[in-house]
Amino acid sequence: MLAGFSRISRAQSDTEKTRAQLQQLQSDIKRINREISSASAHKNTLQQQLRQADIQLGKLKRGMADNQRAMAASTRELSILEKQYAELELARNQQQARIGIELKTAWQMGQQGQVKVLLNQESPHTAARIMGYYRYFFAARNELLGQYRETLRQLEGLKQRIADTLTQL
Repeated sequence: MLAGFSRISRAQSDTEKTRAQLQQLQSDIKRINREISSASAHKNTLQQQLRQADIQLGKLKRGMADNQRAMAASTRELSILEKQYAELELARNQQQARIGIELKTAWQMGQQGQVKVLLNQESPHTAARIMGYYRYFFAARNELLGQYRETLRQLEGLKQRIADTLTQL
């Protein structure tokens, strides 16, 4: 009988050990499930952050490409403006030379005086023709001065556009 109690007692002891081990395993499983759940939530958060970073990176790349296109366009525009400016400077210099010649001619004509020229003419037709020349020279000179003023105005406008374009770069 003693052997029977001993077996029963050992069986109860084995059952209690098994129950304790089972409870420990269940506790470990719950803990591992919580860790898995926490790791999964962390993984989801990281994936969401990665998606947001990819979206932001895409926006930055598009913005950078837009900026590069705008900079290339501004550089082309600047090149065109500088070429126009050089052409206008050349035109201005040529106009200044022509105005110098016109002023010298006007001074020389002024030395004779229109009245003196008229009085020295014997024919009214010759006098009328000479007065026509004077009107033509004055009109041409006024047109030349008007073109010169317009060239100066355009140069000033281009200078401002070039400065604005450089500011954009």
